[in-house]
Amino acid sequence: MVILVAHVLGMFRDWYHTIPDYDVPMHLLGGAWVVLFIFYLTDKGFPFLPSNYQRRPLISLCTLVAFAALVGVFWELFEYSFDVFIAHKYVLIPSQDGLLDTIKDLVDDVLGGGVMAGVHILSERLRA
Repeated sequence: MVILVAHVLGMFRDWYHTIPDYDVPMHLLGGAWVVLFIFYLTDKGFPFLPSNYQRRPLISLCTLVAFAALVGVFWELFEYSFDVFIAHKYVLIPSQDGLLDTIKDLVDDVLGGGVMAGVHILSERLRA
């Protein structure tokens, strides 16, 4: 919910363009949220991760980072589609600042997801 509120405020107050690197914590938190959501779904019985994921930390870490990257790619496709079909048509400020911005955003998604996955897997292993 915090990410959604920060994103909406960033869009309507134009913070993405007026505050340098406003999108960095958004993507870091977004990647971390994806990983936490996958852990939540796994605990509820959805088979995103094997039940013994604590015993296979590297495979689990790679799987979780891949999920964060996949969601990040879909988000970047959404932003691109917004620019092409809405921002361009209604003369709005585009949400994409080019290829470098897209790559940086994807790296931030992966970093946020990777750190959260590592922390969660390590904490689970220490508890066991």
